[in-house]
Amino acid sequence: MKVMIVDDAAFMRMMIRKHLEEAGHEVVAEAFEYHSAMDEFKKLLKFGRLPDAITMDITLPGRRSGIDITREIHALAPDVRIVMTSAMGTQHMVIDAMKAGASDFVVKPFKPEQLVAALERRAAE
Repeated sequence: MKVMIVDDAAFMRMMIRKHLEEAGHEVVAEAFEYHSAMDEFKKLLKFGRLPDAITMDITLPGRRSGIDITREIHALAPDVRIVMTSAMGTQHMVIDAMKAGASDFVVKPFKPEQLVAALERRAAE
């Protein structure tokens, strides 16, 4: 499975990449905030290399959140599965993420196998 990682913490991106690659998945792009995420996604879209799934942190630097990015990506490519990650897993946030187009929600800190399982579960649909 091809995966894009969006998280403002370099350590978290590195950890997610490591565990996804160990599970046999390919990380095709990484981003740390709204502009870099949209730029990377549009490049992948342009070259026909859309990811099968995206891990998306809700809280990002700047005025735009992971929910904003999810909404925009979902409008461009509704079949891309997005698994939201956040340390603040309130019911309101989960509902907003799902309304924006997220497929699943994993609360930080998570065990790497939880995230991998959420991505694989959604990709199997």
